[in-house]
Amino acid sequence: MSVIENILYGLISGLTEFLPVSGSGHQALLHHLFGVNTRVSLQDLLVHIGVLLSAIVVCRDNIARLRWEQSMATTVRRNKSRRMDTQSHYELRLLRSAIVPMLMAMIIFKLLIRTEYSLSSSMWLFIVNGVILLIAEHMRQGNRDAKTMTGFDGILVGVATATAALPGLSGTGMTLSYTTARGADIQKSTNWVILLVIPAMVFAICGDIIYTFSNGFGTVSFLMILGSVLAGVSAFCGGFVGISILRLMVTNTSVFQFSYYSFGLALLSFMLYLFT
Repeated sequence: MSVIENILYGLISGLTEFLPVSGSGHQALLHHLFGVNTRVSLQDLLVHIGVLLSAIVVCRDNIARLRWEQSMATTVRRNKSRRMDTQSHYELRLLRSAIVPMLMAMIIFKLLIRTEYSLSSSMWLFIVNGVILLIAEHMRQGNRDAKTMTGFDGILVGVATATAALPGLSGTGMTLSYTTARGADIQKSTNWVILLVIPAMVFAICGDIIYTFSNGFGTVSFLMILGSVLAGVSAFCGGFVGISILRLMVTNTSVFQFSYYSFGLALLSFMLYLFT
């Protein structure tokens, strides 16, 4: 990739990681459009680090609140005069129940991609993503919070988030669609989605490191390193903007309107499938 292509790749990767469109699907399409046949492990690593840092920076207050609740849990049991932060307690419980199923599902999806990925499969997954978002757009939104969500809800939230590994499906879109169907408050669901990106990216980074040590960086050049660094920085900026847009749309409009965008991506995938 050229310098401009690396910047564009990182920016779109970070942006779409948080919006209800498929980040991995965009990456696959960009590889086809740029004529790239092999992925650069250093680029993947730095893009994932950029997305992780953007989520940590934006969610630092929520992370601090959950860490405080974790540290206070034992203290509350010993000192009955201390009051527990109920909201943080149940959010922490929900996120914990989601993490392990999410990581297990990510492993399964990654293995599935390695053997069956193609432009045609992306096309159908873009359509599925659009249909699910379209259905969710017409659902009545509720006001349930983490306290009224069950452990089984946490498991399904984790699996829904892991669908981001499949090029064409959006983890954000699937999770928000599921929690909306369960009557959860859309703004609280959005916070859960963003927080779950953090362990997902940590897992992806570990995978990148293992892959790099196993297969190496390939041909290393100054332009390759520069392009990968620029892609990582752009991913951080894109992630920051993506979270801001997601929260703005959740507050003021409907985030599920991205269903029509998913249908557009399906059409683009179909055209690329026919002419390449």
